[in-house]
Amino acid sequence: MAPTIWDHDAHLALLQAMMQANPPTSPEWDHILALVAEKGYEYSPSAALYGLPTLSIGPSLSEQTPQVTW
Repeated sequence: MAPTIWDHDAHLALLQAMMQANPPTSPEWDHILALVAEKGYEYSPSAALYGLPTLSIGPSLSEQTPQVTW
C-alpha cells in the first residue's frame, strides 16, 4: 500500500470513518462547534448533526474539484 497523501480526500475519509464509528455526544458537539467557531466557522447544532454522519465523496476526487454530497 502506498503512503497516504494528507490531502482533502484523506482528511474527509478519516472524518467520515470517525463519525461512523464513534459519533460525538451532544456535549461533545457543543465543544466541537465552539472550537470551529474559534476558527471562524459557524454551524448550528442541527446543521452539523444533519450532514456529517452521511457524508459521501465522489470517485476520483484527486483528479477533480472536491465534491461533498449531503
